[in-house]
Amino acid sequence: MITLILFAIFLFILILPITVKRVEHNLELFLHVVGTVTLLFSHWLGPEQLINLQLMESAFLEPSGEGHHHGPYHLRRDAHTR
Repeated sequence: MITLILFAIFLFILILPITVKRVEHNLELFLHVVGTVTLLFSHWLGPEQLINLQLMESAFLEPSGEGHHHGPYHLRRDAHTR
């Protein structure tokens, strides 16, 4: 069951950024959300527990998008003005 769910998430990651412009322009946020969902499914349905305090701490203390003007996950509503 977990294999099918992870494969569906994989297809979702491949297809959605190509077909939906808003996802393409907010790719970092999309990948963060999909990664979190994948981790939760793997934790709940997988053979071992994946979420621990060290993982949670590093996820909150070391965001991947430092240095952006509007924070790491600023949604771009005006995608066509760039």
